[in-house]
Amino acid sequence: ATLTGLAEVASCKVLAFESSLCAYVVGSIPVAQAQLKERLPDYMIPSQWVELEKIPLTQRGKVDTRQLRALKPEEVARQQYIAPETETEHALTKIWEEVLGVEQVGMQDNFFELGGHSLLAMQLLSKTAMLKLDCEITLSDIFLYPSIEQLLSDRYTTNSSENFVLLKESKSDKNLFCMPSIYTMWQEFNEMRKLWNMDCSLYALDLSKILQDESVESYEDLAFMVAQEIQRIQPTGEYYLAGYSLGTRLAYRVGCILQNNHKNVRALISFDGRMVFDTPFHKRFTMQDLKICVELLCKKSMNYQLKPEGLPLNDLSKDARNSLIRDMLLNQEFFTLEDVETVLFYIESVFSLGLLLNRDSLKNDKILLQAQMHLIKAEYSIKTKDKECFGWSSCIGGELQVYTVGTKHHEILHEEALESVMPILESIL
Repeated sequence: ATLTGLAEVASCKVLAFESSLCAYVVGSIPVAQAQLKERLPDYMIPSQWVELEKIPLTQRGKVDTRQLRALKPEEVARQQYIAPETETEHALTKIWEEVLGVEQVGMQDNFFELGGHSLLAMQLLSKTAMLKLDCEITLSDIFLYPSIEQLLSDRYTTNSSENFVLLKESKSDKNLFCMPSIYTMWQEFNEMRKLWNMDCSLYALDLSKILQDESVESYEDLAFMVAQEIQRIQPTGEYYLAGYSLGTRLAYRVGCILQNNHKNVRALISFDGRMVFDTPFHKRFTMQDLKICVELLCKKSMNYQLKPEGLPLNDLSKDARNSLIRDMLLNQEFFTLEDVETVLFYIESVFSLGLLLNRDSLKNDKILLQAQMHLIKAEYSIKTKDKECFGWSSCIGGELQVYTVGTKHHEILHEEALESVMPILESIL
């Protein structure tokens, strides 16, 4: 959709191959590549391109994907080769060459522009762990710092955090700590990162490691772990917390723990998140939620309309759910068995954590948080009984301000909606 919206692109089609995305474009490829780099993270930009005079169509007027796949793609121009120097740099470039199937990788070559994706990134991590570097490299780091030079820079080693990703750094002592929905990942805040120009550092919680932590046996365990991490990053001062959707509930609970530790929680910001739900949490995971997880994990588009969009997957047994997801993905030509296993592992982790958020476990959450609350609502949002405040008025001791943005719940952190959201954040921070 972003590529189609560029003025320099008359028409286009993006196809997923086994290990990369290829863009077929009627228009200027160099200009399109440059503009996409300003709007999208590296892992979402096609690594192969074909310039056409027109997009081939079938007799029925649909895009002829068979003709497109037969065309020879053009690789993205690589950075000027910079050779590795240290022993660690040589070891990393060798691993990258092996994983990516590339003959020569330089220090500034971009992992995703060379055909990398989330599954290859996981292979990269497995091999990199054997090097026993001074600083651990995580999956989040590869998305944020996609070249070897960036991964090994002083900036990375200085700002690393166990469970938070530093999206934007500021010289100010002020930080905004963002919590994603339980169904999604820190990448939900990537669009915000590109528009961020405030005197405040932007952090996003990475749930991928926490979901695998055996010590997290309850929702309270999760909140305590996050609160401790925040205090390690920022020991003193005023705290600004934010959450998207169900992440607001987590941000609120973390705020209560900080408050109990005699910390000053200045503001809680909610991106269309509720305190009160009309249906239990464990009945809310739908095909649309699955689509978001699949596209973030595999960097491939999933046709979730193969099944009813509103089907709650948690109503199914684990075996039935896994069988349904496996069949859906493998029936779409560009998903591999590795994709399926990656998705199933993550989804089961999400469900395990989600069960901690059922109605009974949240009855004790009604602690009065002495902070300002800024509720940024989506105009076309999920229906709830408390339409005005989403149940937050009984939980907040400070002023509660409500804003409405003309968008849908699952698009409130997308680029178009953020044009309205960012001025609100600037007034708060």
